Amino acid sequence: MYLGNFRNDEALHFKWSSNDSAGGSITRSTNGTIKVYKNNTVTPSVSGISDTEDFDSVTGVHHCFIDLSSDAFYGVGNSYQVVLVGAVIDGETVNAVLATFSIEDRFEQNAFFDGKVFFDTTGTAGTVYPTGTASQPSSVAADAFTIMTANNLNKLQVIGGFTIPSSPGDISFFGDVGNSFVDLNSKSLAAFATLYDMASVLGSSFGGGRFFRCAFISTTNATYEDDAYFNDCTFQKNFLINDGARFVQCSFKAVDITLDNTCFLYDCSGEITIIGVDHVEDVINIYGFEGKITIGATCTAGIINIYGGSATVIDSSAGTAVNQYLSMNNEVYNSTWSDISYDDNGNPVQYTERLYLNQADAEAGTNSIATISVTTTYVQPTEGAAWQISAQIRKRTA
Repeated sequence: MYLGNFRNDEALHFKWSSNDSAGGSITRSTNGTIKVYKNNTVTPSVSGISDTEDFDSVTGVHHCFIDLSSDAFYGVGNSYQVVLVGAVIDGETVNAVLATFSIEDRFEQNAFFDGKVFFDTTGTAGTVYPTGTASQPSSVAADAFTIMTANNLNKLQVIGGFTIPSSPGDISFFGDVGNSFVDLNSKSLAAFATLYDMASVLGSSFGGGRFFRCAFISTTNATYEDDAYFNDCTFQKNFLINDGARFVQCSFKAVDITLDNTCFLYDCSGEITIIGVDHVEDVINIYGFEGKITIGATCTAGIINIYGGSATVIDSSAGTAVNQYLSMNNEVYNSTWSDISYDDNGNPVQYTERLYLNQADAEAGTNSIATISVTTTYVQPTEGAAWQISAQIRKRTA
C-alpha cells in the first residue's frame, strides 16, 4: 500500500488489519515491532512510530502513526517501507510489509507551480526532484534546462543572474523586476522564446525572441535578429538590429540604433539616433514617436517613414529617403510657403513648406532645416459653407 509522497517533517497515519487463516478479524497475540526502512538500506528506524492495536476497540484493525519530524532518518528525496516484524497472529509468526511512502521523492506535475521550473543563484545544484521547485530552486543554469526538458516544461522563473547555457526552444523566462538578470550569451532564441520583467538583459541574441517589460542597460552594441519583438522595454545602450524588429511603447535614452531590413516603432519615446540604414530594401516605419529622432550620416539608402507623433526630427542622412506624414512638430519651427497650387475654389491644394529653427532665418529664407511637400484635400460640408480640410499628406523631401 503506497501512502503517498509527503512533505518533509509532516506526519502520516494509516490503518492495517490482522486476520486468521479463514480470513476473520483477529487481534495479535504478540504485537511485534513496526520498523521503517529507507530506500534499500538494512538499518531500520523505530523513531516517531506509534502503534495502536485494535483501534477504537475494533478487533483486528490497527492504527499506525509516524512523525516524520522526529529524526533526521526521515529526509527529502527518499523512499520508505513500513514493516511489521515478529508479530504472532493466529499462532503464526508474521513479518510483513504494511505500507510504503516517500518524502518529496516523486515527480508530480503540480509540484512545479504553474508549470515553472525555478532558478535562484542561492538555490541548489542538481537535477533530481525536488530541485527546480519553488521551495528548492536550481542554482545551475544548465541543470534548470535539463529539469525543464525532462519534465516537458517550458517556463523558467529567474531570480538573480542567469546566463543562457544553450539555445532554448520556445521557453518563457519570468523575472522579478529589480532582481532578475539574463545574459543572452549570443544564443539563438526561438521565435516564441519570451522574456518578461527582466531588470537587465545582457548580451546579444540570434533567431528572434520576444521581450516584455525588460531593461537593456548594460551591454553596448548588442545585436538582436530575425524580427525580434520588444514591448514596453527600456534601452540605455546602443544596439544593432539584423533582419527586422518591432518596438511597441518602448523608451530610449540617447541611444544609437543600427536598423536593418523592415523595422517598426509604435508609440515609442525618448531620444534615438538611427544609423546604418544602408540597403535599398531597408524600410523603417515609425509611428507616434514622442521625443527626438536624429537620422545619421551613415544612413545612405532605403526609406524611413515617420507617421504622427510630435518628434523633433534632425535629418543628416546621405541618401536615405526620409518621409514625414502628418502631425509635424510645426510649433517648434517657423515656416514659409512657396510653389502654391490652388483648386478651382481657391484652396491651396499643393505647396512647399520650408522649416526654420527661428524667425530670423525664416524671414531671410536661409538655413532651412527641412522642406515639406504638402498635399491637401478639402470638403464643403454644405453648399455655401466654408471649405474644410478633410485630409493632408506632408512628405519630407529634403
